[in-house]
Amino acid sequence: MPKKLVGLTSQNIDADNLQATIVWDDPNETIDEYNFQILDKNSNTYTDANDIIKPDQNTADEFGRQFDCQDLIDEFGYQAGDTITFRVNAVNSVGESEWSYPQIADMQATSLSMLIL
Repeated sequence: MPKKLVGLTSQNIDADNLQATIVWDDPNETIDEYNFQILDKNSNTYTDANDIIKPDQNTADEFGRQFDCQDLIDEFGYQAGDTITFRVNAVNSVGESEWSYPQIADMQATSLSMLIL
């Protein structure tokens, strides 16, 4: 069974917060896939987000994923300026790791820009 992932962080990668990344430290072991869940603001439960946070040959590296923040608004009840709450686990031939959660200070990605007064 893989070890629990460490170093989980999220951040926006453009000024309008249209795109964000989730990254983690190299697990130093063979991983077949990663599972992503987003906290659904409508139901207050973690929901599968593998369809929107998936590898992209052009933008994803081995220990991170890039995704479109609009998907969080469309599918998970987020509003502009909400902090994106998520968790990730690793899967290999032995099984699944425990879910990993970022520290509050490392949850920097927000869903689109918001004017702060």
